[in-house]
Formats: sequence, C-alpha cells, structure tokens
Amino acid sequence: MRRRELVAVLGIAVCWPPATRAQQPAFRVAQSGPPHLMDITPSSAPAGEAYPVRATIRGTGFAPTGNVVEFGPIKISDVAASGDRITFAVPKLVPSRSEVPPAVLTPGEYPVTVTTPLGRSNSLKFTLTSGGLP
Repeated sequence: MRRRELVAVLGIAVCWPPATRAQQPAFRVAQSGPPHLMDITPSSAPAGEAYPVRATIRGTGFAPTGNVVEFGPIKISDVAASGDRITFAVPKLVPSRSEVPPAVLTPGEYPVTVTTPLGRSNSLKFTLTSGGLP
C-alpha cells in the first residue's frame, strides 16, 4: 500500500466516527401534548396580603423554564419547573393597570392552570378563605 492510499484510508477512518455520531437520534422523551396537573399543595389559604403562601403543583409535561401559571385572573409568567413540580407564590393582589392601587383577591375558589408552548393544562381548584390562619 502506498503512503497516499494509507493516508486516504486513515483520513476516512478518523472522520467516520464524528460524522455518524452527529446523525444519531437524541435519546430524550419528547412531550407530545399540554401539561397534566395532578394536585396542588396546599389547596387553600387565607385571603389577604398579610398571609403569604407558596403552593406546589405536581404534574407532568412542564417545561424546565417559561411555564405560565394562571391563578384565576392573574398570570404568573416564566415560572421554572423542577421535574414534576412547580412552586409559586399564591397571588393575593390583582395588579392595577392605572394609578389605582392593586385590589385584594377576595375569598373564593380560583382555577389554576399551567401553560407551556404545547398548550394549556387541565384546571385545579385553589380556595382563598376568609379570616386568618387556622
């Protein structure tokens, strides 16, 4: 074998593994639909800004970042997920779009959903109660 033929063969052998690696499919599970919510903990808390609460949603299909949690009329943007959980501060005020101060969310039941680029989840219920901490 001549030197030129040997270099050509070695050149092909050296280039071959990276080229095939680039064409191999990624081994990750792709989410095929919107998120699915299983539960929210806690599922109730006192209304009023004097009682800050963090809630955790457990479910599937969350994006690592950029999730939008909707709590009744309020959208909480760019919420990160940690695996099958999203934790967020339960809103107690409805933001104002003018010089009027924000309004306090009144006691009642509020739907909670999560939206990702693949769609909106099913809804869970969160209850804001009247009065203080139990």
